[in-house]
Amino acid sequence: MRPMIYIINRQVHVVSTPSIYLANGMMKGGSMQENNQDNFKEFVRQQFAALNDNLCYLVKSLDFTMQRIAAIEKSMNIKVVTPSEVNAKNLEEMILKA
Repeated sequence: MRPMIYIINRQVHVVSTPSIYLANGMMKGGSMQENNQDNFKEFVRQQFAALNDNLCYLVKSLDFTMQRIAAIEKSMNIKVVTPSEVNAKNLEEMILKA
């Protein structure tokens, strides 16, 4: 029996899968569309909704963090450069010295 994963309040809970949910489902080669068990379909929808909520929370947190980092870089006059920009600058300096 495969475990089920519940996401409740941003915490993951793994429990064994009740066989009632899988009787006509994917274990026997069926599909979600052919499954007539509305409670299983609703369970899957709820899991996707919970996953969506968690992803929205993470994206909002990441967006806030990126804005905060940009504000810190601006206030402290920090310039972030990529490795290719560093290589170009070093190459320029080598040419000027030669």
